[in-house]
Amino acid sequence: MQTTHSNHPRSDKPGNWHELVIDFAVYSHILLFFYTAFSKLITYPSFLKVLSDLPVIGQWHELMALTVIFSEILFGLLLIFPASRIRGLWCSISLMILFTLYLGYHIAVKSKLPCSCGGVISGLTWPQHVIFNIGFILLGVAGILADKKLRAINKIFSRGSR
Repeated sequence: MQTTHSNHPRSDKPGNWHELVIDFAVYSHILLFFYTAFSKLITYPSFLKVLSDLPVIGQWHELMALTVIFSEILFGLLLIFPASRIRGLWCSISLMILFTLYLGYHIAVKSKLPCSCGGVISGLTWPQHVIFNIGFILLGVAGILADKKLRAINKIFSRGSR
């Protein structure tokens, strides 16, 4: 007697939950990076002003603004295409780590730090922002680990079907 767990077309495929973790990590990062990039573009003069007032970045604010926006859009695009999504997750994690370290440094030295993140994210307190970033870092890591495990599962099953 054969039982079916779900009517979903991928339900009989091994590693199904791995795909869900990967998809959730990828789509969450796409949403985050496109949202923040376009929010910064819409309020570009304000974004430039905030960056010009930041310690360390101040004199490089125009270059930094373009670099951050370009990186967020590029990493979002990498995440869209299946062939580059894991590379996109690695890039996303790296950028989030850089943002988090920069925030952590300014929190530690008690800098007066304005937020240039854009949209509703700019309403977070700095400790909340660090936690938010760490959550996205962990989500990206979970996506990469799930992809690695899924590849191992698929390799095992592809050997058995020869």
